[in-house]
Amino acid sequence: MFGAEIYFMAFISAVLIALSVYVRYVKAGRQLDVSDPFYMCALFFVLYFVVGQLDRITIDAFPPDVYLRSGLIVLSCSVVFLLSSSLCNVYKAADDCGIIYSYSMSKTLVVSAIIALGVGYLFWYLNYSRLGSIMSIFADHTFRGERNARLTEMRGNLPYAHFLYVGYMFLFSSLLLRKATVKKTVQLSVMAVLPLLIFYLLEGERTALLKYILGGFYLVALFRFKRTISFSKKAFAVVAIMYLLFSVVGNFRGPVFYYLVTGESDNLQRMANRERSVFISNEFPGVYFTLNKTIYDMNNASVQPLYGSSYLQAIPYLFPRSVYDLIGVEKSGTVADEFGDRVASEIGTDNKVGFGMLALAEAYRNIMFVGPLIFTALYVLFVSLWAYMAKRSKGKLKLIILAMTSPLFVFMYRSGFASCFSFSCYVIFISLAIYCPVRFLMSMQSVCCRGKGAA
Repeated sequence: MFGAEIYFMAFISAVLIALSVYVRYVKAGRQLDVSDPFYMCALFFVLYFVVGQLDRITIDAFPPDVYLRSGLIVLSCSVVFLLSSSLCNVYKAADDCGIIYSYSMSKTLVVSAIIALGVGYLFWYLNYSRLGSIMSIFADHTFRGERNARLTEMRGNLPYAHFLYVGYMFLFSSLLLRKATVKKTVQLSVMAVLPLLIFYLLEGERTALLKYILGGFYLVALFRFKRTISFSKKAFAVVAIMYLLFSVVGNFRGPVFYYLVTGESDNLQRMANRERSVFISNEFPGVYFTLNKTIYDMNNASVQPLYGSSYLQAIPYLFPRSVYDLIGVEKSGTVADEFGDRVASEIGTDNKVGFGMLALAEAYRNIMFVGPLIFTALYVLFVSLWAYMAKRSKGKLKLIILAMTSPLFVFMYRSGFASCFSFSCYVIFISLAIYCPVRFLMSMQSVCCRGKGAA
């Protein structure tokens, strides 16, 4: 299936990333701090860029030179990853940074969480009610991607997912600030967004689920464990189990949803009887396919270099379609949307084809071979800057917002830059737009109460 040179380059790439982890470990005083995002980023680098090239989805069929070039790109990026990480410092928490508690801020966060969750659930209902009643939506056998495409094309898209995520993170933070145990914090926070999480499970939205896991993990790490959190066998087991569960969810999401709606189990039986293990995820080869096809299309002049335009598109992409309607302009899709439309046209389907866009694919589409190298260096710099602010910051709201943006460590590997930028801007804006007025009003209320008491 693959030439020996592909396996050799993949092996060398994995060795270079392992070496970068060792260098980080030594620079950290020979302590493996799992709260350091560098280690997670190294793990997903291997999964998306190295493991991803060792398997193929059905439509990933190109000449051998395409795979050689993509393997060489990953190998070169591995070298840049090692060099960049070697140059970056390892930051430890300041001496006066310890466990954080604050009852006054906790009250503000609770009120903010209630507002965010209320708006989120309302927007969620209004968003899907455009397709009809809730029962008719679940009775619809339409493929998930096609249903989401119908929603996107309609006016009135509401950012319910961002509001619910902000509400979850605010509630999570407020409980930690009130000295609640981590177990109780997780239970109560999950209960607040349980309907959405169940919906994500039925839809097989692994990336969305991962967002809640990472956000909660980094809140605990930043609020309760400013010191080093050593890696343990238990932590390794949890990570392994989560990977297997996410693989199963991804492989069974379509058949399970179809069975729940129709009661027909044919698709489930075919999935269970297939030769490939259900514990092997299609996520990584599926996303990696975007790099192979981008290389092939550019080699054949099917598409032209973007010279950074997909990155600049991140700013206009922030605005909803209704804003574009006011000025009589059609909102253009992202580079990932354009890629999916091109694949759908080539395979001859009317259904919307969605792909996670490998970061190296977008970078290559913009400035060819040098693009992925620049992305890797900037990515390591971003992680290092985040770690510095997280370890040294004393502002509780800043730590909450940093934890909210932690899913970018994974999103930036498999989503277009415009989508990542949009996620960051919306989450930060919603957080500040809710928290700051609530904080002001509660401060005024406190002043008024003290004034009445003095009188």
